[in-house]
Amino acid sequence: MKLISLLLVMITLVTFWRVRECEFINCDDPIYVSENPHIRDGLTWEGIEWAFGADLFFNSPNADYWQPVTFLSRMVDIQLFGLDPSMHHLMNLMFHVLNTLLLFHVLRRMTGETERSAWVAAFFAAHPLQVEAVAWVTQRKDMLSGFFWMLTICAYVRYVSVSSGLSRWSRYGVVVLMFGLGLMSKPMGVTLPFVLLLLDFWPLNRAGFHWKDRGKWMGLALEKSPLLLFSIMSYGITLLSPDMRFYRASVGMEIGNILISYVTYLAKTIFPHHLAIFYPRPAGPLPVEQLAGSLLILALISFWVVRWAGRRPFCFVGWCWFVGTLVPVIGLNDLGDRFTYLPMVGIFIMIVWGISLSPVRRISAGVVLTIFIIASVFQLRHWKNSLALFEHALEVDADNYPSHNNLGEAYLRQGKFDQARAHFIRALQINPDYALAHCNLGYALVQKNRIHEAIGHFHRALKIDPHLSAAHCNLGVALVQQGKMGEAIRHYLESLKINPDDPEAHNNLGNALLRLERTRESIRCYARALRIKPDYAEAHYNLGNALVLEDRMKEAIEHYLQAIRIKPDYALAHYNLGVCLLQQGHGKKGARPAPNRRPFDPKDP
Repeated sequence: MKLISLLLVMITLVTFWRVRECEFINCDDPIYVSENPHIRDGLTWEGIEWAFGADLFFNSPNADYWQPVTFLSRMVDIQLFGLDPSMHHLMNLMFHVLNTLLLFHVLRRMTGETERSAWVAAFFAAHPLQVEAVAWVTQRKDMLSGFFWMLTICAYVRYVSVSSGLSRWSRYGVVVLMFGLGLMSKPMGVTLPFVLLLLDFWPLNRAGFHWKDRGKWMGLALEKSPLLLFSIMSYGITLLSPDMRFYRASVGMEIGNILISYVTYLAKTIFPHHLAIFYPRPAGPLPVEQLAGSLLILALISFWVVRWAGRRPFCFVGWCWFVGTLVPVIGLNDLGDRFTYLPMVGIFIMIVWGISLSPVRRISAGVVLTIFIIASVFQLRHWKNSLALFEHALEVDADNYPSHNNLGEAYLRQGKFDQARAHFIRALQINPDYALAHCNLGYALVQKNRIHEAIGHFHRALKIDPHLSAAHCNLGVALVQQGKMGEAIRHYLESLKINPDDPEAHNNLGNALLRLERTRESIRCYARALRIKPDYAEAHYNLGNALVLEDRMKEAIEHYLQAIRIKPDYALAHYNLGVCLLQQGHGKKGARPAPNRRPFDPKDP
């Protein structure tokens, strides 16, 4: 037991140890982790209050759905390690190690099969599809959801081992508690009551696959009713979240996409290849041959597992585990490897329990495991940074328009505007209604002083998605360039109405107000931007300029110094600091600070 556990730990660490070299990526990590104003200060009472309230009592652009346990976990990381991405990735890896050990423990305890349980856990640990969940900091929610999922099953096995008494109900309370924490990590755990019913059939053998057992099944279903109530509540909260946007299509298109998605996930579990961060739906109708083939494959497997459920219960349970746990995400617009984190366990159970463990097959399993490890190590290299990740995604699928957009954003952050613009244009050629690409293309055009074209793309983005705060903010930037201050201020305010915690929008609004000589209002805007993002060098600089106009020289000097501490090569801040020092009695009176020659910085995409 101890030796097997040690081997599982070593397999997981060898496979994913280089995850410590990965950076934050520009997809979701800034919004939910590295630039999230509510968690970047670590554990604070304000942050804890936000974590439990976001997308439950109020909407927040920094929360895609209610996941307070996940947010608290990220706050703890920042409290301990700051914003060092290597430590955030290693914490993800730690949870993956724990989940692997828990899976081995719970399977061995339920089935009594140590070796088979170890093989399932090893495949789970090293599979290339797990790279996305481990190497993407935002996917801590998958790690935590899996952790509490496994603890719930462990607690459930302890509960069913006692037939009556107070101890039995206290153990059931632990089941409910672990399940609740799992739902508060990621609502994908809503299917766990269904999985517990499967485990009642096999391997716990609490009821058979016969009509005469219907009374037992009714009792077992009633036993899960508190968990089912939690699932319904969690699912309802998730559906009410404004960030949970589902692809809207005809019923036929939806069903067809679901069939193809299931077969895609099955194929990538058995033969992991052409892996990317996400797989967007192709535009236009789905190929008839894919629909027919997917329907046939799923129908044949489902018929077979039901037909042999009595003699091969592990196949029935494994297949239903795989199909059932994918239900909450199978209708989403973009597929993602992370969604298979727990569902793949069902396929491994089917395969490992479905074969005899002869010496030849043990060697074959070892070869497969070695291939998984090597493939995961190579796949992990693509997650080193945003450029590597999205360049690889486009090698897998040249028409992956979200990857074109994200690769363009990565080039924008490096100041390579021409390369960025090319990728935004390509994304829009593939999907002309991609609002974010319109917004980012507009940003790139502003950098080239092509203001009129930029404004056209911002308007198109807002026509597609009126709630895209970045488009409102960037449109304000372009309007300022045209001298249309009133319109610009209106769009800045609309951006802040959608996302009140956007420091760039507060800063840009302050700049527009300062141009209109509404100095005191601009000071309030800069101060708000700095409360949200204390290391915002441009806001410190702009606040210094506004304070000079109010003859508050000492405060202005402090903010210029702050800007220089954050950004040592900030030439304008150095110059204006010198001017202020002169005015403080070290030189000629009446000198004025240089205006910011780039005062209206567009919002970062």
